[in-house]
Amino acid sequence: MNNKKIIAGLMALTFVFGGTFLPGAANNSTVITASAETIAFDDYEYRLLEDGTAEIARYRGEDTEVTIPDKIDGVAVTSIGESAFEGNFDITGVIMPDSVTTIKGYAFTSCFNLKSIKFSKNLKYIGETNFAECVALDNVVIPDGVERIEVGTFNSCTNLKNIVLPQNLKYIGEAAFGYCTDLNNVTIPASVTEIGEEAFSEYDTHDDSYKPLKNVIINCYANSAAEKYAKANDLNYKLIDEKLPNCPPPNMLRAECSAEYHQIRFSWDPISGAEKYGIAVYLSGKWRVWTSSIPASTTTFTTPKNLTPGRTYKVAVAARVNGKWNTTDPIKSAVTVTVK
Repeated sequence: MNNKKIIAGLMALTFVFGGTFLPGAANNSTVITASAETIAFDDYEYRLLEDGTAEIARYRGEDTEVTIPDKIDGVAVTSIGESAFEGNFDITGVIMPDSVTTIKGYAFTSCFNLKSIKFSKNLKYIGETNFAECVALDNVVIPDGVERIEVGTFNSCTNLKNIVLPQNLKYIGEAAFGYCTDLNNVTIPASVTEIGEEAFSEYDTHDDSYKPLKNVIINCYANSAAEKYAKANDLNYKLIDEKLPNCPPPNMLRAECSAEYHQIRFSWDPISGAEKYGIAVYLSGKWRVWTSSIPASTTTFTTPKNLTPGRTYKVAVAARVNGKWNTTDPIKSAVTVTVK
């Protein structure tokens, strides 16, 4: 039986019996190996890596809000080990230090009450099925240094509504967002070249087959791997127009930052005749649409929580009038805001 069939079978068993989706051993070829010996220190067990840094092997505490230390026993923490928090029903929030570059497979699998996570801004690698069955997780912002969403990473995160993918992302693995039934708009960067089978699907036991997620809309670029994938898998999708649509007059867009939640709330004055609004952000020398489905009755937009503090964004709001986005007007209302 080939690997794809094995994964499909395990996903089906997950749906029927409620077990964790574990497609196989994690591929940690890109991360530094660790010694087998673990050392107990405060609420943690850790092991030393070959480069002299520390990897969290297991969390033993009882806190609901966990701030992982940047050093443990005087040693810099660079890795969250395999299954380090797996099956912890107490934690509701996790903050990682910027020293962490690696999160190995299954690290947070089945943390049923985990609602928010703030990643290290220097994160490079997230292992497979890392957040599978984190059913309370609702908003995720993945740092730009991550280039791969591995197999099953967010599988069965049934409350996940918003996710911001990194601009340099190249790969989305099989079943990465399977059973994410509340997921809405997902913007897939043009840098993505490969998307695995059933990445945005759920298993239908009546038809004995996988079906595309009903609520998700894939925002993608023309002729991109994401557009081809959406078409081939009957997913709802919208093409991104890299030119920014019509914007309101100057000084009509306002931004408020939350230092507590590291998120930004935008508000603007209503535009006469607007059918809907869109938000665009200036990244890598281009305007990119963040969302284009804000109802005309709504004149606010709040980003997901846990944006990277200190990061600066240039943002503008657009209105669709008479069925068209006007792309001829200059950028007049763009604001520059820094995350607190």
